[in-house]
Amino acid sequence: MKRPLKKFTVVLRYPDYYTDEWPTDAYEGVIEAASYDKAAAKMQDRLCRRINRTDAGQIEDPADLAVVIVIEGEPKTWPYPNRIGATTR
Repeated sequence: MKRPLKKFTVVLRYPDYYTDEWPTDAYEGVIEAASYDKAAAKMQDRLCRRINRTDAGQIEDPADLAVVIVIEGEPKTWPYPNRIGATTR
């Protein structure tokens, strides 16, 4: 039997080779998954595919997006919707 999906907030850090021109940058997003580890992997894959569809550059491997934290649920308030840091790609 499949586990029911829950909402998770995932914060990922961009790899150093992708952010040479600015300080450390991170991405925050909410995703539905069955567990913490599946939420992290699903968000890594989703962000990697999104970045690689643009002209902004390439992420070599979804695992290069380091997991900073995974929290069950989604934030009620956040300074910036769907991101942390100075830029989004």
